[in-house]
Amino acid sequence: MHYSITTLCPSRSVERGYMQLAQLKQIVEATERRFPDYNGPFEYGTRLAEETGELIEALYETRGDAGSIQKSHLVRELLDVLRVTLGVAKVYGAHEEIPDTFAPFLSRERPYDLLGHIACVSIASGNLANAVNYAQGTGVKSKKHARPPMDNLQRSLEQMIGVIVNLADSFGLGSELTDEISSTLQRYNERGYI
Repeated sequence: MHYSITTLCPSRSVERGYMQLAQLKQIVEATERRFPDYNGPFEYGTRLAEETGELIEALYETRGDAGSIQKSHLVRELLDVLRVTLGVAKVYGAHEEIPDTFAPFLSRERPYDLLGHIACVSIASGNLANAVNYAQGTGVKSKKHARPPMDNLQRSLEQMIGVIVNLADSFGLGSELTDEISSTLQRYNERGYI
C-alpha cells in the first residue's frame, strides 16, 4: 500500500504575491559583508544543518498550531533556512537564476500534517547537502549520480525553497515572513551592510 504525506491544499497567499526573494538575496549579500569569513560551500552546509534543525525544533514546539507563542520563532527560522539556502546558491552563482518572488514555488500538493512538514524539511535539507557534496566532487557522490552537478544543485535549491515557501503558506505565515524579511533588510541597511 502506498502512503502519502501530502494532500492538495489551497494556497493562502498566491493572490497577494507575498514573500519576495529579491530582498532575501540582498540579506545574503549583507550577511556576507557583516561576516566576511567562512562563506564557502561547506560552511553554508553546516549552517544549513543548524538552521533546518532549529526550524524542525520550532515546528515541533508549535505542534502544528500557527497561533502559538512560538509563531515568531518559527518565522525567524523559516527566514534563516531561506537565507542559508540562497547563500548556497550564491556560492555557486545560481542565485541569479532563482526567481525574485516565491510565487513560482507555491504548490497545491503539500504535507497534510506536522510530521509531513518535518519530513519534507529534513529530506530537502539532506538533498541540498548532498548536492553541495556532489558539486564539490567529494566522496562517492560523483560516482553515485548521473546528473551534472549544477543541475542537481539547482534542483535541490528549488526543492528547499519550495518546501519552506509552502510550509509558510500552509501555516498562514506569509505576512509575518514578509514583515520579518523587511525588518531584517531594514536593520542591515541601518547598520551599513547594504
